[in-house]
Amino acid sequence: MSALMSDIYDAAIVPELWIEILDRLVTETGAKTAALMSSHSDPDQVYSFGAMSTGMIQPACMEEYAEKFRHHEADAREYIMRTERFELVTDIEVWPDRGAFDRRPDVLFLKKHLGVYRRLVSRLNDHSAWYDIVGFQFGEDIKELADNHIQPFQKHLPFVSQVSLLSKNFHVLKQRFRAVLAALDRYKVPVILLTPSGHVVLCNSAADIILSKADGLALNTGRLLHVAVADERAHLQDLIARTAATARGEGDTASGGMLITRPSGADPFYVEVSPLRDSDREVDARYQGAMLTVYDPDYAPMLDLKGFSAVHGLTTAEQVVTSLIVDGASTDEIAERRNTSLGTVRNQIKSILRKTGSRSRTELVRRAVTSTIPVEG
Repeated sequence: MSALMSDIYDAAIVPELWIEILDRLVTETGAKTAALMSSHSDPDQVYSFGAMSTGMIQPACMEEYAEKFRHHEADAREYIMRTERFELVTDIEVWPDRGAFDRRPDVLFLKKHLGVYRRLVSRLNDHSAWYDIVGFQFGEDIKELADNHIQPFQKHLPFVSQVSLLSKNFHVLKQRFRAVLAALDRYKVPVILLTPSGHVVLCNSAADIILSKADGLALNTGRLLHVAVADERAHLQDLIARTAATARGEGDTASGGMLITRPSGADPFYVEVSPLRDSDREVDARYQGAMLTVYDPDYAPMLDLKGFSAVHGLTTAEQVVTSLIVDGASTDEIAERRNTSLGTVRNQIKSILRKTGSRSRTELVRRAVTSTIPVEG
């Protein structure tokens, strides 16, 4: 697969990338401009999309064309909707009378303002309600379309078609998940919703902060979750894939966790991955992915540890020490704040770790955070 074919898939997640993709396709085909369009016959549909190569991004010009000349394309639209998926359609096939074609107001406008003449278009799906097309416009110097114009266009059609479909699904998924975004934002532990491939569908504000720092965890341009260390990246991708398979009923990985190294030298993140499936159809019954929760030992939100302490049988003093540990206090700082000896604090910490089944402070913080719902009041 060429680099371009691979990069096309990023546009499913980041629609803004279509401009760059179309520019590269224009270069490969020898065209002057290109455009992608996806619309439904029902105007109330939640999704419609259009993208243009850089050569067509002239807002005033395109607004004038849409207002005065777009209706001239109605016969072409009807013709294209009768064609097969991936069938190549040239302007000559739609308008065989070249003399009449050359006199059309829309053709004259495009020649004058964009310098384009010949057109080549293809339908991207065979759904009768969707008008999904990609088209290329060639300069006035190209009177006849040759194989070197057509073959690159034809080669990329299946990929453009698949990504156009993925874009629809991803857009609908994001729009529906926004209904739960407010609730996720109140949850102060970083939470990231992922597709099986590791692309981020949605994350709360706490996760946005973590990702923006790019210290171990980050987003690449295709909204793919990126881990700094290669071995850890492969491990996390495998964990996401296996938990997502469980969400589809095809696996038995209930959840899994791992440490993520931070290049800054700070203590590592602990991430926990769980299957996520909307079986009640509250968002989208097709969504079967994974939820990633990030625990940062350097940060802990305000927690009420009374329930956690009661479950593990902590004394009042041990609950206070646990709270200070969660807040990031060192042993010396705890002793100073509580006006007690270092030996007493060390013994209390040992008791807390034993009672909670924690092997380290980091694990204690993770247990405290996961056992207590940290939300804003």
